Amino acid sequence: MGGVSVSDNAKIWTFFLVSAPISAYCIWYLAALLSLEPIWLAKVYKVSTDQVHVDAKPKDCDFMHAPLGDKGCHYKAVTKALDGDGWLVGGDGAPMYRTDDNSGKPIVSDDDGKTWKLIDPELVPDPKVKSVVVSWIKVTD
Repeated sequence: MGGVSVSDNAKIWTFFLVSAPISAYCIWYLAALLSLEPIWLAKVYKVSTDQVHVDAKPKDCDFMHAPLGDKGCHYKAVTKALDGDGWLVGGDGAPMYRTDDNSGKPIVSDDDGKTWKLIDPELVPDPKVKSVVVSWIKVTD
């Protein structure tokens, strides 16, 4: 009488199994696109949108770029947050700065905090981000 049949359940599960991966991919793709938007980057790094510069992504690795087909490469976005003097203070590959617990002197790490070395206090950049630049690196597949 009015219940859900086995074939209806199969249709529901088929729809879910087909649509879930597509939805997840769309969300991932949109998140990747939005992460490069000047408005988003300005909010993340607390700068105005006119202080964010996103280079145009090269097209030579695109499937549809002549000659048509797989080019065996893609481009990876690299984000750099710079202070007022142009020092890298955030984003991809930025060094980490802190004060040594024992000596009280500034130290820097270029390998995500695995190793640290003393640095001249005059070489410690201002941590306040003044501009953000997104460029592209060609990666061979």
